[in-house]
Order: sequence, then C-alpha cells, then structure tokens
Amino acid sequence: MLKARAYLRRQRPDLAERLVPAQDYRPGEWAVLKPLLALYGLWTLRGIKAEERKRSL
Repeated sequence: MLKARAYLRRQRPDLAERLVPAQDYRPGEWAVLKPLLALYGLWTLRGIKAEERKRSL
C-alpha cells in the first residue's frame, strides 16, 4: 500500500490528502509467498523519496 499511496501522491496530490486509514493486510492472504513479496516490495521502495514515504491519514 505504501507504493500505491506514493503513486497516488505523485499523480493526484489533492486526492491523496483525502486518504483514510484502511486495513493493509488480511490474514492468510498470499501466506506462502508473503516473505518473498515483502522483500521484493522493500527492494522496489528504494526509489521513493523521503517525503513520499509519509502516510496520509
């Protein structure tokens, strides 16, 4: 979800300001692949700037 929020902030900053908290994870969802997908997600996040990393709540 962090990548999605950063993408939205780049495309529509006005819309990103209206984001509300939501459940980012559902237990059991992709349970077997979750560790590998988490590592891949962290690797792809290295290109996101610090100001884009803050959560809009």
